[in-house]
Amino acid sequence: VVVVLPQRLREADVTFMRSWNFLFARFRPGAEFFSVLFLVRNLLLAFIPLLPKASARVLGMNLILALHITLTAFFKPWKLMASNYLELFLGVLLILLITLGTLFVQEVHEFSALVTCVTIFVATFVAIFGCMLFGFIKYLSGKRHKTFRYFLCHHKNAAGSVARLLKMELQKRGRENTTFVDCDDLHDLTKLFWYVGQDTRTFVILGSSEVLKRKWCVGEMVT
Repeated sequence: VVVVLPQRLREADVTFMRSWNFLFARFRPGAEFFSVLFLVRNLLLAFIPLLPKASARVLGMNLILALHITLTAFFKPWKLMASNYLELFLGVLLILLITLGTLFVQEVHEFSALVTCVTIFVATFVAIFGCMLFGFIKYLSGKRHKTFRYFLCHHKNAAGSVARLLKMELQKRGRENTTFVDCDDLHDLTKLFWYVGQDTRTFVILGSSEVLKRKWCVGEMVT
């Protein structure tokens, strides 16, 4: 489903989108693959209790959660930024609770188990904090420095040449006037609305007579 999604979007397959909307609707454009990662993570966590020793179960659980938190901090897959922060907070809390729970597990070599768990906890906490800090800094820098200064929303048949001319004229007036035109800058259709909502400072509509009849143009306007 995730592999054929870009092609189905280009074909405007409404039936496909409605059938599989539950799988990727929660994620931002371009991060639909996280639906597969979530399923794999849940499957691995379900098999963790089958491990013979408590230390192995704790280690496996912490490694899976730490990897998941790292990927979440790096890719920020959820549509709402608050959901990404909540995911990171809950992941850290789970690792903390699991690690503290090892203090009540009876092992043959209690001191070795304690040292191992504390070491893993410290290393995991440092890694998670570093990933969260990296994601937060990247979010702030992306919020202040967007890739495109202008996004030209247009109907190709009616205003394609005008959009091209406008882009050329804007860029002549300074390198900072980066302008998004889909035929030049759009390489993945699933990221179209992401460019509009997250990576553009000024949204420009070329008001031809057909622009409101194009579903992609209307989608860009309401993003």
